[in-house]
Amino acid sequence: MKLRLATLLIALLHSISIFSQENKTVSIEKNSFNLVEEMTLKDQMLDPVFYKGKVFFKDGTHTEAYLNYNLLTNGIFFLDNDNNAYQLAGLPEIAAISYGKRTFIPINSKEIAEVIQTLTGGDELLLNRKTEIKSSADNRGAYGTPTTTSSVTRVTTWDDAGALKQIDRSINVDITLKKTYLIKKGNKIININRVRDLRKLYPDKWESLKDFVQTNNLKFNRQDDVIKIISFCYE
Repeated sequence: MKLRLATLLIALLHSISIFSQENKTVSIEKNSFNLVEEMTLKDQMLDPVFYKGKVFFKDGTHTEAYLNYNLLTNGIFFLDNDNNAYQLAGLPEIAAISYGKRTFIPINSKEIAEVIQTLTGGDELLLNRKTEIKSSADNRGAYGTPTTTSSVTRVTTWDDAGALKQIDRSINVDITLKKTYLIKKGNKIININRVRDLRKLYPDKWESLKDFVQTNNLKFNRQDDVIKIISFCYE
């Protein structure tokens, strides 16, 4: 089958070593100014290895590749035949992506979300990850000595065309990973940011849901708790 993985040609400037047949482990040899200078490719990925997975297209076909989720770009990376890593593009043509025990679906033309729970009636609870990269002042102290700021590092990035673009090395950035939960009901996707957002969706469950959350001390910033809260609404 002709390879149908549309690629955003992003040069990662890393070497990749393979240590198993079923899954592919990434090791890094830093040889240039990296995407994030103090983060290896392995650190950027959601999982420690590239798992053999499938990309399902809307026309009913599929293709197989070694896949992993990149936390910085919030996208799926795959390995080509030469073990080079590229980001998967062409989301409008894709129905779903699966590897290991994970499944992802496109939620628009540029973003994907992970299916973390299948609900009654075919509804799905989704997790959308977004990395925010904010520039800040250079973290140098007196006479050019570095100050201690654990969340700050320096980066290069890519423009929309996939071309490598280097950021001024005097500029530092703060990297924050934010999680948003969504419920997919048919073709409709609904953002859920707090328990109160469920009131309109499940009015008949609202009073019992409040008691359930309070009794079990459930928090909306914990993924396992969110799964329990949403699953309760479908009981």
